[in-house]
Amino acid sequence: MGIARRYGKSEADCQEIFQESFIKIFDNLHKWDSVKGEFKGWLYRVAVNEGLQYLRREKRFDTDDLDYVVEKSSDSPTDGDIQYEEALEMVNQLPTKQKIVFNLYVVEGYSHKEIGEQLNINEASSRSQLTRARESLKQIHLTHFAKF
Repeated sequence: MGIARRYGKSEADCQEIFQESFIKIFDNLHKWDSVKGEFKGWLYRVAVNEGLQYLRREKRFDTDDLDYVVEKSSDSPTDGDIQYEEALEMVNQLPTKQKIVFNLYVVEGYSHKEIGEQLNINEASSRSQLTRARESLKQIHLTHFAKF
């Protein structure tokens, strides 16, 4: 469910991604090959792919209108004191494109090349979206703590 929460906006979205992931896992259990990797890694990959497929089905992520501007990378937007739920809430406030690239790069550990292949965009677009996500998170972080 943690993976589903990184790709869904609402609880209903998350539940649908979670359910569809397990349907795919059970339907394709016979395809898992222990030689190719651990079972946990395979489950993880199926859930991430289902999260992306869900966004595509719902037309919440259109790769055609990504900005192809390469920007300089910035420092990490969060400090060590932020709790998981707070961080998840802030990431969920990102625009969809930024959220997906941020999740794939920072959380899932994909390279920009892999993200580009997965989303059918070039590496520069992935880097640009990550930079924008980091800048957005800094602003969200400042706004969040300004309330207190």
